[in-house]
Amino acid sequence: MMGNEKGRRMIHLIAGGYLIYLAWQMLQSRSAASGTSLIVSTVAMIAFVVIGVVLIVSAIRVLMKPDPEEEPEAEVEVPEVKEIRTEDSQPEEPESEKSVSAEETEEKNR
Repeated sequence: MMGNEKGRRMIHLIAGGYLIYLAWQMLQSRSAASGTSLIVSTVAMIAFVVIGVVLIVSAIRVLMKPDPEEEPEAEVEVPEVKEIRTEDSQPEEPESEKSVSAEETEEKNR
């Protein structure tokens, strides 16, 4: 269903561009008009520009949104890295054990 929406928005984009093109053509031929036809053509020209810009902006906003029906990128599961110990390395003591052992050492020295 979202494919239809994007297709419709593409048509809106093209129609908006065409309306702006028509307004430009009316602006160039405005010198030939006079009286009531000048007023009508000016109002039509302004309406064409406003409607064209609204169609283009709304179409671009919809087309730039990510499609919610598209599958999100697959999440890659990273395996947990385990600590590798060698014969020379000794495991570090947690902070709580370090502080206790330092206190015990201090008490033993008294």
